[in-house]
Amino acid sequence: MALPPKYAASHILELGSGDETVNVDLFVDFNCPFSKIIWDKIENPGTNALFERVGEVKGRKLRFVFRNVPQPWHPQSTLLHEASLAVGQLAPKKFWEFAKILFDHQPEYFDTECANETRDQTYKRLAKLATEVGVEESKFLELLTVQKSKDGKPANTGNAVTNDLKPFVRFHRQNGVHMTPTVAINGIVDPAFESSTPVDVWIEKLSK
Repeated sequence: MALPPKYAASHILELGSGDETVNVDLFVDFNCPFSKIIWDKIENPGTNALFERVGEVKGRKLRFVFRNVPQPWHPQSTLLHEASLAVGQLAPKKFWEFAKILFDHQPEYFDTECANETRDQTYKRLAKLATEVGVEESKFLELLTVQKSKDGKPANTGNAVTNDLKPFVRFHRQNGVHMTPTVAINGIVDPAFESSTPVDVWIEKLSK
């Protein structure tokens, strides 16, 4: 399944050059420590991460696709993914930079750090992070804050990005992706790619 059209500009990153394109789907959760480990090996400037070494994959263009996977056992995980979608809408070219910021601040959104604050308080903390990539705080919160129903009755429709997150969840569920991180190459899940996989192995496998 293709990405929702409105997120094609934010969630797809093409690097390298060549006549052949290799699709790399990254199924990750912003609240998962193992997702952070694999992310640091993929996108961490100044560390010889994969993004800095794509030129070693000769004759191939690498098409990375970010697949949001909120894990249900961390309630705040959904809020982090909603935040990423808000940035994806407001500043598509800043999405991958914001993803790195979320991973860098991951411990601040662990269970112990969110258990005693409201949903809106978490959103407001995330809004401060969004400003680091140039997103206006008020516009960010406008997408995430749950509005009162027009008739004043209890409602359960979520916020302005709730329906946008649903296709991502449907996609990973229908493909049997339940654990993060998971990597698929040209649509096929490859268990050889784990958080412990060295970048050299990434280069080797993507070159085959």
